[in-house]
Amino acid sequence: MNNTNSVNQRLTLLREAMSFHNVSAYIVTNNDPHNSEYSADHWLAR
Repeated sequence: MNNTNSVNQRLTLLREAMSFHNVSAYIVTNNDPHNSEYSADHWLAR
């Protein structure tokens, strides 16, 4: 399985779960909880 299929499958599962729980938005942050200027790699989701 290539990376594109993996991402598409994960997005499909996320959308199904969101629909099941009546959730209309999913926020992906790009920083740590403390809003540090330089975030550790662990917190970099994008």
